[in-house]
Order: sequence, then C-alpha cells, then structure tokens
Amino acid sequence: MKKILLAMAATAVAVLGFGQMAHAADGATYPPGATAPVIAPASPAPGATFTVTVDCAPDGAAVAVVFNGATTNANCTGGKATVSLTAPATAGDYPGTYTGAGAGSFTVTVAAPATPPGGLPATGSNGTSTMTIIALGLFAVGAGLFGVSQVRRRSVTA
Repeated sequence: MKKILLAMAATAVAVLGFGQMAHAADGATYPPGATAPVIAPASPAPGATFTVTVDCAPDGAAVAVVFNGATTNANCTGGKATVSLTAPATAGDYPGTYTGAGAGSFTVTVAAPATPPGGLPATGSNGTSTMTIIALGLFAVGAGLFGVSQVRRRSVTA
C-alpha cells in the first residue's frame, strides 16, 4: 500500500509540480491579432530622434507611451498612434510601454556610434621613440668599433 501511495505522489509531483503558467512568447501582442509596435529607425543612434507607431482603437482615444522615464501622449488616428522620442545617450536595449486605447510593450536598441569621435585614435608613436634612439646609439657604437678595427688593421707594427 505504501508503494502505491509513493508512486501516486511521485506521479502527481511529476505532472503538477513542473507545470508552468501560460505566457505570451517574446514579441507577442495583446489582443491577439494586433501588430507589434513599429520603431523607425529600428536602431537609432545615441541621442537621435525616432518614432514609435502602435495600434489603437477607437479613433481619437488617448495613448500614453512611457520610455526612459518620460511619458509622451498621442491620439489614435486611423487605428494608429505615433510618438516621437529621443534615444538615450548610451548604446544598449531600452524597454518602453504604451497604455490607453492600446496596450503593450516594446524594446528600442540604441546602436553604438560607427566611428569614434575626435578623429583617429592615438597610436602611441611620436616618431622618435625610445627603441629608435637605442637602435641609433648601437649603430653608432658599431660604426665606431668598425672604424677602429680598420685603422688598427692598416697600421704597421715593427
């Protein structure tokens, strides 16, 4: 009897203990059938202006978009609401939400700048580095020793 109860308990744990709540997949929208928000450009540069367009209903209803700690309001026109936002100054992924006539969330990926500001990076070379000075010194010592050996070779010994 104990073995049967133990087997039933193990089965119950296996079936019920590892269950998960149903959740929407990443990028899913609510209500079903609604399209995901459109971000243009898709990856704005740091500090650049971009737009977020979301589905909403009915026309004239308000939509509040919260991004980077600021709320921007827009009205639904033609089933869409569009707001202009400013990207943060540093590259990375930033979440945003919208509520009102439509509801959901979005993520903005701020792209890193393509070229470093201020021209070319420093290479550390100034033309007369320590290694060049040492090489010239050794060349001078070698040339001097060569000159001495040539003078000794030509001198006559009695």
